Amino acid sequence: MPTRHPTLGSVLLAGLLCAALGGCASPHPQAKPSVPPSVTAPDPKPANGAQAASDAAAQERLSKLSANVNAAATAPNIEASPVAVNELTVAQGRLSDVKPDPVEVAAAAERQALQEAGRAAEARENAKAAAGQGRSDAIRIAELQATATTERVRADAAVAAYAAQAELNRIENQKAIDAAIDDAKKAQDRQRNSMLHEQAAKLTWIGIGCISAAISIAVLVGFFGSILMIRKLGAYLLALAVVGFLFLGAAQIITQWWFMWACAGVILIGCIWFGVWAWRHQKRGDLAEELASRTAKVAAVAKTAVPVWDAAYESATAETKAWLDANVFDRLSSTMNRDEKATVHEVRAEAAQEKTTA
Repeated sequence: MPTRHPTLGSVLLAGLLCAALGGCASPHPQAKPSVPPSVTAPDPKPANGAQAASDAAAQERLSKLSANVNAAATAPNIEASPVAVNELTVAQGRLSDVKPDPVEVAAAAERQALQEAGRAAEARENAKAAAGQGRSDAIRIAELQATATTERVRADAAVAAYAAQAELNRIENQKAIDAAIDDAKKAQDRQRNSMLHEQAAKLTWIGIGCISAAISIAVLVGFFGSILMIRKLGAYLLALAVVGFLFLGAAQIITQWWFMWACAGVILIGCIWFGVWAWRHQKRGDLAEELASRTAKVAAVAKTAVPVWDAAYESATAETKAWLDANVFDRLSSTMNRDEKATVHEVRAEAAQEKTTA
């Protein structure tokens, strides 16, 4: 059984693979949280300031208390009250990291001096006044702490509201991004469909032109030529008509949604087919010989196709010639190298020589 091998069509469709698989769908960009320019970020200064004031007042109270404890612990005859000595020792340990307030140290020394000078009542009044000030300081500290707590709650609420607004705007921005991308995709689909319909129209006109050229040449040869000439040109005219019908068929299927997928499937099958074919011939050791045989067959196809294209071009209308020049021959001329162009000229020369000999 002969080995199956790739055809010229599978090679020519390789270009369609890039068109069918070239564009890959990309994920939608994700919007980041944002807020309108008119919305300002929450200011942490009020909450921080209130907390700092509360901490400073509490620290001041500890400094004064440290001065009072030290003064009590060093008072004359304090050893007469062991319980007081013990508790003052504990208090000094608890306040060991607190620096005594210098003003309070001076006030305690003044009260001690009054006591030692026999002015006990005056010292007592001084102590009561200091204790009243301490109670007032305790009330003020409690108020400062309450204010700091309120400001912190307000700041946290403002931050939460700011974050919620940013997330709401992110959602709205994401909707706008998705809508814009969907609109762009729809516009791209419309443009692609328009391009496919335009290509289908051109393919239709090319097909009609080829068939018309084949019929016109056949009619002219029938009227003015001979049976021998009809026999010579019959194969070329038939090939030209077949090419025309192929263009008409391509115009019908190129706009179908499955066309690109079908092309991709054919190319994939062709690649697998070629791989198996090459592997088998490589294993048998006749790959070079088989490729040479295939090249000869492709050259035979070119030898038949080039004169048909030339005949179709010569018999086409000026508008069709202009379209063929712009969309077929100019592109071929720009992509073919010097050797390929020389091969085309050789094919034309051989065809002309065979026609003259016949």
